[in-house]
Amino acid sequence: MDLYNIIYYDNDINNYLFDKLNETIYENKNKNKNKNKNKNKNKNINFLIIWPNSDNFIKQINKYNYSSELLSDNFTINKKIVTQNNYLINHFKNLCTCDVSNYNILTLFTFDIQSFTHIILNNFNIYKFSFKEQIKLLNNIEQWCKNNGYFIIYLLDEVVFESNDKNPLFNLKNATHRDTGNIQHDKLNINTTFRYGDKTANYKNISVKEELEINYDNEEDEFSKKRRAYEYCLNITPMKILVSKIVSLNFDIIEKYPLSAVDPYYSGHYLYIFKKNNTNSSYNEF
Repeated sequence: MDLYNIIYYDNDINNYLFDKLNETIYENKNKNKNKNKNKNKNKNINFLIIWPNSDNFIKQINKYNYSSELLSDNFTINKKIVTQNNYLINHFKNLCTCDVSNYNILTLFTFDIQSFTHIILNNFNIYKFSFKEQIKLLNNIEQWCKNNGYFIIYLLDEVVFESNDKNPLFNLKNATHRDTGNIQHDKLNINTTFRYGDKTANYKNISVKEELEINYDNEEDEFSKKRRAYEYCLNITPMKILVSKIVSLNFDIIEKYPLSAVDPYYSGHYLYIFKKNNTNSSYNEF
């Protein structure tokens, strides 16, 4: 599993996302109640969740299958989860009644056009793609999202990378400075090192190296350690450019939630909710 996801595991953030997701679902449900019930209305809720990082969030998503409020109105809940690698497929299948696979999301024909009512790209995973791939993925998402469907994405204001007083990506409570950090989860010890490119560049690059140390008891009851190292790059496109691109793809900005409301540490972190329309949006936030 990508250790970036282990480090950033933050239930407060994921709970906040789930609350905002609920608002879009039950708002639409109540609107449908007020419409002519004789109309042949499609009442499917189709999720596409791209590279989830939180077991807790997926378990919450799974609760929709058992929601009496939705089931009583004959809503059908469908969920597809896109994993980052094949190793995570069984992991998420055990947590959720979902279609889980390591889908190629950079290929348009991976999913049918207008398949999903809700597409979720959380935990600033957009930045794990190259700059060109980010645009390609957003173009695909526009095609996969139904009209009046929602696209929820976690974005960063690039100015957070220009500060020297804290690590802009992870809430490392015990970090000595912004370039290194250490986190412990039971028997896991994770040491992370960041190498930043030109902080003044419009498009920023961050190289991340993570060393995982697992403490465990072997068959002879002796205490042992196992180490693994992972490296990856984050490509930070200016938030203004990503938002403008999404708006140009027939999405309206419904909400922009500052995640500093969850924890002041996350100043410059935002949860955007977009809604797809049938015409070009004239909304311009900037």
